[in-house]
Amino acid sequence: MSFVNFGNHIVTNNGNMCSINSVSMGSASVVVDGVTYSGKSVRISNGRVYVDGVEKSQLDNASSRPIEVVVNGNVESVSITHGTVNVTGDAGSAGTTSGDVYVGRDVKGSARTVSGNIKVKGKVGGSVSTVSGDIRHYK
Repeated sequence: MSFVNFGNHIVTNNGNMCSINSVSMGSASVVVDGVTYSGKSVRISNGRVYVDGVEKSQLDNASSRPIEVVVNGNVESVSITHGTVNVTGDAGSAGTTSGDVYVGRDVKGSARTVSGNIKVKGKVGGSVSTVSGDIRHYK
C-alpha cells in the first residue's frame, strides 16, 4: 500500500515504500512518475493513485521499479525506498534508500540516501549522509 499525502499522513507503496508528510498547501503539488496530483490527500495503493479518496490513475509495475516523486512546494518529510526525491521548496527531512535527493531550498532536519547523490541548494539543519554517492551544495 502506498500513500502520498498533503496533510499529516503517510505514503507507502508495495515493495517500494514512499512517505510524504505535511506538504504545505497553496500552490503545492506532488508529481509521481510525471503526473501532477493536487488535493488534501494523494495515496498510492496497489499501483492505483487516489486523490482525496477518488481513484485517478494506475501506475505500471509500481512495486518493481524506481518511482520519481517531485514535491512542488514545501514538505515536512519525504522518504522513498527506490527512486528519486526532488523538493522544490523547503524540506523538514528528505531521503531515499536507493536514489538521489534534490532539495531546492533548506532542509530543516536531515538528508540521507544509502546509494545515491544528495544536492541541497540552501542550508541543512541536521545531518547529511550517503554511503555510495556525492553530497553537494549548489547555488
